[in-house]
Amino acid sequence: MTRRAFSLFEMLIVLAIIGLLAALVAPRLAGVFTGGQVKQTKAQLQLLTGAIEKFHLDMLRYPSEAEGLAVLLEKPEDGAESGRGHTWSGARCPRTPGIAPSSTARIPSSTS
Repeated sequence: MTRRAFSLFEMLIVLAIIGLLAALVAPRLAGVFTGGQVKQTKAQLQLLTGAIEKFHLDMLRYPSEAEGLAVLLEKPEDGAESGRGHTWSGARCPRTPGIAPSSTARIPSSTS
């Protein structure tokens, strides 16, 4: 008599081993993906900070809350003669994971 199939008990043992391996590996993989999002967010915040500081250097003030961050993408009307161009290189603001695009960022008020 030849044996051609696995018993139910053998299949349950294999599934239990696969489940244990998945339980050990899944949390480590989740940490890798979360770490990547954190690094991406930090890089985009540094880019945003640089754009705001360049705006401050060019215009001698910070953007107002009424102007918002969109002013970083537009060529300033009062700086057209002096060759001041776009503050943010790129056609649009980068998207930050976990933050809705409609949320507003707080910009420090000008102290001058």
